[in-house]
Amino acid sequence: MEIKTRAEALTQKQLSELETQVMNLLTTLRKFKLHNEPVALLLKDMEQELSEVRRQRFDAANSDFPGY
Repeated sequence: MEIKTRAEALTQKQLSELETQVMNLLTTLRKFKLHNEPVALLLKDMEQELSEVRRQRFDAANSDFPGY
């Protein structure tokens, strides 16, 4: 998915907000037992990629704490 490439262009605040909203959507889908729908699977992938970008940024900014 190309979200990772696009997510790298976001500010930290935008990345955080997007990650939060995706997690909220996933929570809502699970609540209504829609967690196996195609959109939920895409959102899971998106959340993982956003999380990876966030961790990479943290590691780059905090070399004293590798591996987040």
